[in-house]
Amino acid sequence: MSPSHFLVLNSTLTLAVSLFAGIPYGKAINQQASAAKIHGWRVAHSSLALGAAMGYAIAAVLATVFADIAYLTLNLLIAWAVTLCNYAFCFSLTLGAAHEERGLSKRGSPIGKLVYAGNMLGVVTSLTFMGLLLYASLIGPL
Repeated sequence: MSPSHFLVLNSTLTLAVSLFAGIPYGKAINQQASAAKIHGWRVAHSSLALGAAMGYAIAAVLATVFADIAYLTLNLLIAWAVTLCNYAFCFSLTLGAAHEERGLSKRGSPIGKLVYAGNMLGVVTSLTFMGLLLYASLIGPL
């Protein structure tokens, strides 16, 4: 499986998580849940969809601009970093929304600490793939 195919597959799974996050989002609105719960599900639903869209866009770039075999290792690193980033946020945003935890600090409840860890993994991997994309654009055929 090529890096772009790998990224499309995993972005589709991220999109599925995003769409499923719309179910508790709608329920929270209809049941007049707390503002924090509604906000958490809205963020999960919309942010994960954007993460999937970003994965599709990066897959297209990898398949066209960096299609040469010389970029295979770089493409694999980018695809894995984007996928890990998306899954980290799938974990942290849905867990945080379900438990009304924002995960902005490593202090607090055990669930809050898990949400924080997922957020930090997402941040580190997003910075990693952005650095790799920047490097690829500097050395690439553009």
